[in-house]
Amino acid sequence: MAAQGYDVVSFFNENPKKGNSSYTSAYNDAKYRFASLEHKEKFEKSSESYTPEYGGFCAIAMSEGKQLDPNPNPKSWEVREGKLYLFTRMLFDIIEAKRQ
Repeated sequence: MAAQGYDVVSFFNENPKKGNSSYTSAYNDAKYRFASLEHKEKFEKSSESYTPEYGGFCAIAMSEGKQLDPNPNPKSWEVREGKLYLFTRMLFDIIEAKRQ
């Protein structure tokens, strides 16, 4: 389950929510859940706009040339320049990700 079942569209509203198993969609061999039908439809119209960068791997690890957990902590994230980045951890506050 991509983004550990979180609704990837909800990150862009600054309010990440767990997805509902009633609203799912597949994209690039990954299965996504959504909190609402509206979010599912937004995703299906523009999937590339909402999918996490680096295939959902931790953005910090990928910048270091490492491939870690494909489902990083969805409570450590950032939307920057219209792109969603997920993290498994924070390194010395290099990137100020939003935490919940």
